[in-house]
Amino acid sequence: MTPPVKVVGKISKPGDRWHPKRSLHHGNRAAMRQHNARVGAVIHAYNSSHAAVLMVVLGAAGKDSHQAARSLWFNHSTDAAQREFAAIYCRDNFGIRPPIRRAINWALNALKELARHRNDAAHSDMIWHYDRLQPGLITKDAAYARMQEQPFEAIWKKLQGDLSALSNYLMDLYLDVVNNNTWPSSRRPKLLLVHSQSAKVQDRNRKIKQKARERQRNRSLDDWDASVLLSARS
Repeated sequence: MTPPVKVVGKISKPGDRWHPKRSLHHGNRAAMRQHNARVGAVIHAYNSSHAAVLMVVLGAAGKDSHQAARSLWFNHSTDAAQREFAAIYCRDNFGIRPPIRRAINWALNALKELARHRNDAAHSDMIWHYDRLQPGLITKDAAYARMQEQPFEAIWKKLQGDLSALSNYLMDLYLDVVNNNTWPSSRRPKLLLVHSQSAKVQDRNRKIKQKARERQRNRSLDDWDASVLLSARS
């Protein structure tokens, strides 16, 4: 009996069926192997930086609270929720010196921005389209637009480097928290794919917001004084 032709849509007998291969069908196997290696390198660097966030949380929790902090961490089901928990926990932990808290906040915001590129690569199927790999059917529209503007093959090395530098920086911040340092022991890394604000710009924006809150509070007090005065006169 001749072997079945795989383009045929109708199977007459059970014996005519074929066994699916254990490797994916692709137009360019070498390109896909290279893409997979790059995605793996990026995911490994991302996982390292995300683990460093947990280390910072554990350092902030203190020796007697590690298990409680881990339980709270794993109670959040997504990486983004875990980072948000870490941001709130460290922001409101006054046992951490303010410069260290600001550095942690900067690092978490940077990781949030880099995570978008990582997620695009990790959750997009890739297909060989004529002469290059392209995001496939399950790729979200926003991710597709980003990957068209910045192809993964063009940014993966920068992304891996940024994530690695951020992981190392967060581990240094963990030591700063544990040792109760006043200032971060390492300078902020220069990240290639993050449009982050400098420390001076962050401080300036923080002061602007603080003054705005003070003005709003003063207006509220003035309005309250005026209402009390009118009530007394009436």
